Amino acid sequence: MKALADRTYLQGKAEGMAEGLLALLGLLGLAVSPAERERIRGTVDLATIDRWFERAATAPSTAAVLGGRSRRPQRRREGQQRRG
Repeated sequence: MKALADRTYLQGKAEGMAEGLLALLGLLGLAVSPAERERIRGTVDLATIDRWFERAATAPSTAAVLGGRSRRPQRRREGQQRRG
C-alpha cells in the first residue's frame, strides 16, 4: 500500500513541476509547441524536470530546454587560446 502511495505522490509532484515549468516558459516568452507541451506533461522523472528548469534560465527556445542546448557560452580551458 505504501508503494502505491509513494508512486501516486511522485506522479503528482511531477505533474505539478511540469505545470510550473510550462508557466515559467510562458513567462520567459518561449513558445511551446503542442508536442513539447505533451512531452513536458508526460514526463514523470523528477530529475529530468529539474534539469529542464535549470536549462530554462539560459535557453533561447523550448527545444533548447528539452534538448540541452543553451546560449550560455562555454568556458575556455586554462591555457586555451581565444579564437577569432
